Amino acid sequence: MAIDPVAITARAAINALGRGVSCSLAALRRGETGLRPCDFEDAVLETWIGRVAGLEDEPLTGEFAPFDCRNNRLARLGLEQDGFALAVRGSKDALRR
Repeated sequence: MAIDPVAITARAAINALGRGVSCSLAALRRGETGLRPCDFEDAVLETWIGRVAGLEDEPLTGEFAPFDCRNNRLARLGLEQDGFALAVRGSKDALRR
């Protein structure tokens, strides 16, 4: 059974360097790592972490509030970056035709 290839036409990025592909690329070009000293209250090991700025201040709301956690916040923000959710909706609509 042959499977038709699928073109990847959209991408997004969210990480310790910034929100969006252009922010991440610009930070890399400036030689930034996105790492900073660990500031978790209960961490006993001196180490460095990569943290998405402001993530703790953006909880999931509405129907997704019961699933609020760092991973799901990152997933939501990833969908919101670089027009990714809009591209997914467009592809979904095109496949339904």
